[in-house]
Amino acid sequence: MTSDSHSTSTGTDDPIQFVLVSGFLGAGKTTSLKAMGETLTRRGYTVGMITNDQAEGLVDTSILDDAGGEVEEIPGGCFCCNFDDLLNAAESIVARDADVLLCEPVGSCTDLVATVVNPLRSMYAAEFSVAPLTTVLDPDRVRSYVSDEDAALPEEVRYIFRQQVDEADLVVLNKTDTLPDDEVDELVAGLEGRVGDRPVLPVSALEREGLDEWLSLVVDGVDLADVDDIGASLDVDIDLDDGALAPEGRALTDIDYDTYAEGEARLGWVNMTIDIEGSLPTDRFRRVLMEQLQSTLDEHDIETAHLKFSVAADGNLCHANLTATDGDPGYDGADLGTVEGAQLVLNARAVGDPDRIRGHAVDAVWVAAARTDVDVEVAGSQAFRPAYPEPVHRMDEGPDARTVEESE
Repeated sequence: MTSDSHSTSTGTDDPIQFVLVSGFLGAGKTTSLKAMGETLTRRGYTVGMITNDQAEGLVDTSILDDAGGEVEEIPGGCFCCNFDDLLNAAESIVARDADVLLCEPVGSCTDLVATVVNPLRSMYAAEFSVAPLTTVLDPDRVRSYVSDEDAALPEEVRYIFRQQVDEADLVVLNKTDTLPDDEVDELVAGLEGRVGDRPVLPVSALEREGLDEWLSLVVDGVDLADVDDIGASLDVDIDLDDGALAPEGRALTDIDYDTYAEGEARLGWVNMTIDIEGSLPTDRFRRVLMEQLQSTLDEHDIETAHLKFSVAADGNLCHANLTATDGDPGYDGADLGTVEGAQLVLNARAVGDPDRIRGHAVDAVWVAAARTDVDVEVAGSQAFRPAYPEPVHRMDEGPDARTVEESE
């Protein structure tokens, strides 16, 4: 079904709330969606979630599947280049009576206001009520951003990060549980100095801190926190629309698509699914695997944008992630103990040749398997660089725009 002929049947006259959560690789978008979905479900909402990546086999999808609710995955490019697939996924979830859609675009994607938000608000206003665009940020990336210091990632990659911040209606500083209070205040102040009158909200999605305020700003009818009090605490004049922050539709009018495309292409993307046989000590295995991945990437001077993997066994899941080769890894999910057989899903986005990155990842898996005395078999893998982004629609203005600039 194409966007021209798309029709969403919701069984109600009210449009479905469509919440788009942007942010660079490793910012914590999936953890955020999981926390938001669980909170909204407890409040009586029926929540659907849509994940997105350049390829199939996402750790994100397995994490959200594990959280319950309806989940759809759109592989093969970002939402903007797969707009019809996004509509069809939304329709599929809405048909299962969802009333809120939480959507996570590819972490290297930007220009979402012009290519997703404005087209939805202009052409599908009867079907979807599109929330203000949130951009979620990782503290380590923010430090480089606010200080203008040289970072490990190439300039073209950092360009994408800056564009993601520039188009946000709401900026969320995530992972505040990893920071002392004075550093949270310092980074928030640094962001406020960059983003003008847009609110900057400190949040720990993992610990559910600041989550009520976030939901109250982007989801209509959610009164988990007093919005006026939020505005006062953030020292901003919050523009309300039906109980939530009003979307501004800040399209990136001067975005350079060549630089954007080069930034994506500097990253090698690797997705692997690996079957594990034998008695697997899951916590030891994931820590040995992460240590080996860091060691081999560092040895070959490959900088990580985001690396994550999950181990699934007996209907349970644990996972690990890394946002810089020399950074501190994060481990989440319960210790599954020793299990008989498991499946490993690994996603790596790093600066370098994708085939080399895949080779190093496979080597690390073999070492971890040998050290934990299990057998492994690669069930599937993909290694590539993203193609040049070619959005289906591009609208610099929202519903009141007189003309639509279609991508050629």
